[in-house]
Amino acid sequence: MKNLILLFLLFGNIIGNAQNKNMEYEYDQEKLNNTGQRHGELVHTSFDGKTEYKHLYNEGKLIEETNYRYFLEGKRELVGKYREGNPFEGYFVYRNSLEIPLIDYYENGMFSARYTCSLLDLINYEGQEFNLKFTKTTYKNDKPQNGLVHKEQFRLDDANLLASEYYKDGKITNVDFWVMAVNYAELFKLKFLPKGYTIYKESLPNVEDEAIDNKFRSVTVEFQDSNNGNILYEVENKLITKYSFSYSDVTPKTEPLAGFLSYFFFNDNTVLRSQNCNLQTNKELYNEAYGPNANLISRIFLMMNNQPVPYFSDKGTNDYSLVLELDKRIDTNAVLYLDEKGNPVRGFLIEKDQNHKYKYTQYEDSKIISQKVGQTLESIKESILKLAEQ
Repeated sequence: MKNLILLFLLFGNIIGNAQNKNMEYEYDQEKLNNTGQRHGELVHTSFDGKTEYKHLYNEGKLIEETNYRYFLEGKRELVGKYREGNPFEGYFVYRNSLEIPLIDYYENGMFSARYTCSLLDLINYEGQEFNLKFTKTTYKNDKPQNGLVHKEQFRLDDANLLASEYYKDGKITNVDFWVMAVNYAELFKLKFLPKGYTIYKESLPNVEDEAIDNKFRSVTVEFQDSNNGNILYEVENKLITKYSFSYSDVTPKTEPLAGFLSYFFFNDNTVLRSQNCNLQTNKELYNEAYGPNANLISRIFLMMNNQPVPYFSDKGTNDYSLVLELDKRIDTNAVLYLDEKGNPVRGFLIEKDQNHKYKYTQYEDSKIISQKVGQTLESIKESILKLAEQ
């Protein structure tokens, strides 16, 4: 719990203390020449009375900076030299909006590498930044090859999501996710597999509060290809539930399999059908997972049930907000539940005819209660929305 308390304090001070490449530096005392330009050595002292950095100016131009806050590769003084106002040689220290240090290294005017640390490490060494463990990130053609990259924060409805990617040989191997809001912070992780990924929440040590879920939970996605695969939800390596999914448009006939169909209507006037089958569920564990002791991984699993399963790639082009937020391109969805023989029980069956028109059939208790043919996608969406409001 100590880590979470420290994060609350850190998160509450983000706006006031953040420093990045576009911010003006602050000094204990200004030194100006006769024309009002900064000139000479200017120093900034941190809240604990120690010199954090000093900068050397010549007639208004920053020519050298020295940072004393971090200890990197055996160096207690990180020196960076400028040429014509641009980084040229050495180490250049910044901090992102969460105060995570970013240290750029240049050689002969060329960007060579970036050093940073994990948010968890920053929390653990709050006030002891000299103990931070830095990871060196190398680049090739401006793309990360090995190391750690903090993505821009994803804004959720009531929180923020920070994704930190770990690279090896140009591919992402793992991702740390921090969900942060006022008086709340939680860490979960993703690990890429040969054909998919696992999202999991590790057990926290020394947690005695019964209101905090402290079980190891995971959601694993196994792709056969981008349109087919399996999804498993487990708790402490015990299966809670599992099913197979398959995506297509609504032209092909559905397979008569037990499970459910989901229809996702996108704002570009297209529709995607998901067939979910081969369902396996441990009812006791399932009820426990969605009981009064709510947990983050259950929420992630439900989110995947209500939209196409995110096809995250280890190549680094992912919208990680989809783990906790619906795809903004989806404006309507509908479901049809199928019995053990694959016959409709409840919901909507949507089909497309040879004239590129659509038909929808509504079922309740395995009986047809309404049906419309020769429809456009827009009219079907309107009908579904009206029925949902009743």
